[in-house]
Amino acid sequence: MNSPRATLLILLILGIVLVLAVSGGVPSLSGDDVASLIASGILVTMIGSWALAEIRGNMGESLRNLLIWGVVVLVLVFGYQNKALLGFTS
Repeated sequence: MNSPRATLLILLILGIVLVLAVSGGVPSLSGDDVASLIASGILVTMIGSWALAEIRGNMGESLRNLLIWGVVVLVLVFGYQNKALLGFTS
């Protein structure tokens, strides 16, 4: 995805979103919602581009690392959901 067309397309989409956000063209979203949406989009783009670059190297190792991180996230979610049962109170 090194083509200038793809880069220009991404910049065009981000520009349209920014113009809509500033002009109030999306009436159902507040300023905080738009900022959160933009930040989430940037984060997803960064993680996705990293994942694509990582998979190109060694797919077996990439899948193993992805599985390890998935287990870590599931353990954290389980721990947070059951923090009262585990003895942690807030």
